[in-house]
Amino acid sequence: MRKLLRNDVELTNEDRKLRLSEYNYFFNTNYTHEDVFGDKNIKEATKEKLAYYEDYPLLYIDIEDYLPDDNYKKAALTFIVNFLYNDFSEFEEMLDDDVSMVIFKQKSIIGKQAVMEYWKDYRYRIKKEIVRRFEVKFCPYYSATGLYLEIRGYAPVCLLYSIDEGKIKNMVYYFPTDETSRAPDEIVKSLPYTLEEASRHIVWDAKTEANRLPCFHCGKPSEQLEWHWAKYYEDPDSIIKQVSVCPECHCVVETRVEKRFDRGMELEEISLEEMAEIEHNEGIKIVKTDETDEFARMGNEYRSELEKIARGSDESKNALFGLLPELHLRDSYKVGFAGKDLDDIDGFYYFYVFDSVLNMEKPVYHYVDVNPTPMGVWQLYLLMNSEAFIDFNNQRRLVKPSRHVFDRCDLEKLPELKKRDIRRLEQRNYLFPKVSIKKMQDDGEKYLGEVFCTFWRRDALWLDYRRYMIDNNGKVDWKHSDSSNMLLHRDPGPDIY
Repeated sequence: MRKLLRNDVELTNEDRKLRLSEYNYFFNTNYTHEDVFGDKNIKEATKEKLAYYEDYPLLYIDIEDYLPDDNYKKAALTFIVNFLYNDFSEFEEMLDDDVSMVIFKQKSIIGKQAVMEYWKDYRYRIKKEIVRRFEVKFCPYYSATGLYLEIRGYAPVCLLYSIDEGKIKNMVYYFPTDETSRAPDEIVKSLPYTLEEASRHIVWDAKTEANRLPCFHCGKPSEQLEWHWAKYYEDPDSIIKQVSVCPECHCVVETRVEKRFDRGMELEEISLEEMAEIEHNEGIKIVKTDETDEFARMGNEYRSELEKIARGSDESKNALFGLLPELHLRDSYKVGFAGKDLDDIDGFYYFYVFDSVLNMEKPVYHYVDVNPTPMGVWQLYLLMNSEAFIDFNNQRRLVKPSRHVFDRCDLEKLPELKKRDIRRLEQRNYLFPKVSIKKMQDDGEKYLGEVFCTFWRRDALWLDYRRYMIDNNGKVDWKHSDSSNMLLHRDPGPDIY
């Protein structure tokens, strides 16, 4: 029997699927294949089909790649492992003594002991149902990692929480579906509206409600928030939503669909005289970043000069490295610039390296030495993304540009985000570049460089993560490099009128 690791809350790929015998072990159940697949299917199954049923995973544990390695991810993984072992001791240590947990629209539970009694009882109550899936993934609505749970016969739920100084202060057991359409709602798939944007569409005050989402900035419970009704437009329906606002943090906490109308119907009866405007916008506090940050400054300088170099003569291409002093092109090589399949919708311009003797095109980054410093890693990242920064790569009709975010000016150029509250992303240092480098513990001759950089592409804001292995001589080991994009914001929600 495989054992899930508990001390460091690690889940390997092998641990992420529990088959029938393993599921029975962890949940102290006695399910048979007939219980899971039905008597008829088992009786009529071929030998191959029976082997398939035997190997079929009853429970999946999906962990999104390259999540921020923080306490939010740790809390989700700890909960899963403790839930499987029916021993919540590690998770209990992460709870604040006065932790508050909201069972959405039902009740609130206060205190560590009461919260743990709930989960222990919950674990006992669901043992007759099959837990299908745990998902650990980033929730854009509250800008942190959340835990999603699917149980056979039940609507999917998610567990959100706020952590301060290593302790969980607030938890929400939430049902992430629109009660009208049964589709995932904005809490799961998008960022909340800014207070200024939401204020334009509020039509009257609403009754304060308890046991709804708390403010994820300060933890203020929903019964202490300001509540309003707002009208939105989403083809082909008009929508009435409830909007809650934190009077202390001056932010929209929750927007949730409560009623839909056919276009042009009952909304016309709403009196404009009942319009209630919120007057807190001047009090919004935004965490400022240093606009002269060295990574942002370098990125902007490189981006602004790059296209000039690309359009210049062949002799000027080596000036690329004059903008990147931490990188060095090896002797006897030169840089060229060319277009690839420009008649094709996926065609693009790119830099390449060639030597004067063979005149063969080679990837530019294979022939570059890097100073093992944070700035060296950042300049390597810029070099590898050069094509994305060249504006005339983005002029073709079907090609969607990638717009990297280096500083606040870049954010202001993204109109898609102007209606959305991105303060928590900023407070968690997701919006602007982060670069680090450290010596490898198992190989003191190599460095691990890591870069996080946000960019907008098509309909989403992504967090780009790259890591580079660099030896003492500055050579990059590409065999161990990897990259991934993590979704931060998708689907801006309904249009507003």
